[in-house]
Amino acid sequence: MIFGPDPTFILIFGIAVLLAVLSVPGLLGLGLALALPRSRRHVLARPWRYGVLGVLLLGFAVLGVLMLCEERRMEAEMQAEHDALNPRLERDLQLGELVFPAGSQVRLDTFEPLDWQDQPRPHGLESLIEAWLPQPQPVLGLEVDALELPLHHYFSRLRLARDSQVDGWPCAGNDWVEYRREVEERLQPSRWHFDRCPLVPGSRLLGVDWPLGSQVYRTGPGWTLRVSNSAGPQALEGMSLLELSLVLDADRALQRWDGRLAEPHALGDWDYPAGTRVRHLDDQRLLLSPTRDAPARNRVDGEQVDFGRSIVQARDGRELGRESNERMGVIDVWE
Repeated sequence: MIFGPDPTFILIFGIAVLLAVLSVPGLLGLGLALALPRSRRHVLARPWRYGVLGVLLLGFAVLGVLMLCEERRMEAEMQAEHDALNPRLERDLQLGELVFPAGSQVRLDTFEPLDWQDQPRPHGLESLIEAWLPQPQPVLGLEVDALELPLHHYFSRLRLARDSQVDGWPCAGNDWVEYRREVEERLQPSRWHFDRCPLVPGSRLLGVDWPLGSQVYRTGPGWTLRVSNSAGPQALEGMSLLELSLVLDADRALQRWDGRLAEPHALGDWDYPAGTRVRHLDDQRLLLSPTRDAPARNRVDGEQVDFGRSIVQARDGRELGRESNERMGVIDVWE
């Protein structure tokens, strides 16, 4: 459930603010009336009416001043809490296996020693969840300039100061490397497991030059390499492909790849338009899946294969069969 401000309170607060604002010109008008002889006689002739009005206007004005003071007090309190939770370390701090040098800008989660269930929890400096270091420091053999250590999550992140090899992968500097871990291993990087990172732009892996924004991440026991959806086409096996994704096994050998044709492609007797989905099934076979607006056409007999069906072809162009997308695990998306 998502909680928000009470609408009734907001309405009452808004009305009070409006009355406080309107009371100021009202008091000025009443004061001006008392200052002018002609209008003063009119006001003094009706003391009860204008007295009550003056008291009300003065009350609303005082209410406005009090509300303004309370707002300033709350702002100061919130700023003080923010500053307390975002200190700059005056001396080196060691938490578990990690050392944060003096001068680090850190963010703490809480100063409260008990959670909402009255159970003990890390608090104060022990609840550090983010740190920006004054100069790169070695962590897991990497030079990092920032760390993210969420308290109740199963990951931690390190920001690389420069391009680095992480678990054999070329990870881009000035970006984040993510590790899997257990909640209680937050401060024990020796027990973390590399999970993902953005690749160094231009890295050549498995025959592909990976552009800016490409990522490697763990999928079960294996790995996936993926091009950013905003990246341009990539060349692979004589095709120009968008949204390229390579799936590797635990030994980092290619299992399959997927992509979309960036431009028309001919294979055997079939012409495939741009947008056709292509999947590497194994070293001998490809699966080509036309989209709803881009059917495949046979140049010999004019046959057409539409959305919902896929063609299995050998690398030399021989047609090996037809399959339904559902059977082959091709997800059909109707736009």
